[in-house]
Amino acid sequence: GTGTNYFAPRTYFSFGPNSVLEGDVYLVAGSYKHARQVIYDLHNHLVATDIFTPIGTLDSPAPSAQLSGTVSVRGWAFDNTAVAPSATVWPHAPGAIGFSFSLDTSNYSNGPHTVEVRAVDTSGNVAVLPHASVTFQN
Repeated sequence: GTGTNYFAPRTYFSFGPNSVLEGDVYLVAGSYKHARQVIYDLHNHLVATDIFTPIGTLDSPAPSAQLSGTVSVRGWAFDNTAVAPSATVWPHAPGAIGFSFSLDTSNYSNGPHTVEVRAVDTSGNVAVLPHASVTFQN
């Protein structure tokens, strides 16, 4: 028969200057039972490396917000090896995936600014979470 496989990653790849993405592709001829055993044997003998960046979001401040004084920068981030989200879609996940930071806007000039969060996992993979364009008004 004809077999079809579709790959849709759940995370983004981050490529910086001089980045290299390496991978292996295996084509196994034979029955699905033989192919399955070959894959199981590969999993038992190959060292897995973490190539996936964390994923997450910035919950606050909201985009286009007018901010003054000390504000809370909050959101969540998780990774396939370090942490996972605490939702029914992600069983066995720890509850501490959120982050919070107090930002004193009076340390910056009034006007437009961008709040950006970078999440780094234990393997050094970096993800830039969606940012918020805000205005500081002190």
